[in-house]
Amino acid sequence: MIFSRSIAKTSLTAFFFLFSVCFSVAVKAQDGKALFSANCASCHAVHKKLTGPALAGVEDRWPNKENLHSWIRNSAAFLKTGDPYANNLYKEYNSIAMNAFPNLKTEEIDAILAYIKSVPA
Repeated sequence: MIFSRSIAKTSLTAFFFLFSVCFSVAVKAQDGKALFSANCASCHAVHKKLTGPALAGVEDRWPNKENLHSWIRNSAAFLKTGDPYANNLYKEYNSIAMNAFPNLKTEEIDAILAYIKSVPA
C-alpha cells in the first residue's frame, strides 16, 4: 500500500513537471525570425529604412516596453494617447499608419524583438 502511494505520488509529480516543462518550452521556442518575416518584413528591415523605420535598436528608442507593445498591436489607437515619440514617428513616415497586430501575444512580440537584437550589423 505504501509502495503504491509512493509510485502514484512520483508519477503525478513527474507528470506535472513534464507538463510545465513542455508549456514553458512552447512559449520560449517562438521563432522570432519567422514571426518577423510573416508580420514585419513587408515594411521593415533590421538595419535600413523601408516603408517603415529600421528596427535595430527599437527598444532603446521607446521609453518603455509596454508602449512599444501597444504600438505594435495597434499604432492608430496608441497615437490617441498623445505619446510624443509615437506621434513624431507617425509624422516622419508621412502619416502612414502601421498595420495593427492585435493577435500577437506578448511572448511573440518579445521573440520578434529578440530576433531584431540578434541580427548583426
